[in-house]
Amino acid sequence: AKFSFGKTTVDFEKYECFKGNENIVLTTLEFDLLKYLIDNKGKVVNRIQIMNEVWGPDIFVAPRTIDTHILNLRKKIEDDPSKPGWIIGIRGRGYKFLSP
Repeated sequence: AKFSFGKTTVDFEKYECFKGNENIVLTTLEFDLLKYLIDNKGKVVNRIQIMNEVWGPDIFVAPRTIDTHILNLRKKIEDDPSKPGWIIGIRGRGYKFLSP
């Protein structure tokens, strides 16, 4: 299952990510987080939903931990992480992946 946006292509079956011709190394957790956001593209997902779906309902993760993982993912996939074009934060609500 491949998904492309901008210059980035992600293959979730092979756990591969490329930005143009450059291989981007994502952790397993970053792949899972990105897949969850893409599977819900266009929808706002809150931190509790992300925590339950990516980490699992039995694991407690501090909200700031999720923010840190989002930030790390942005650094790897966004053209300009300070002005994200794909993973958008919705103040007081959560995050949204914009459809390409």
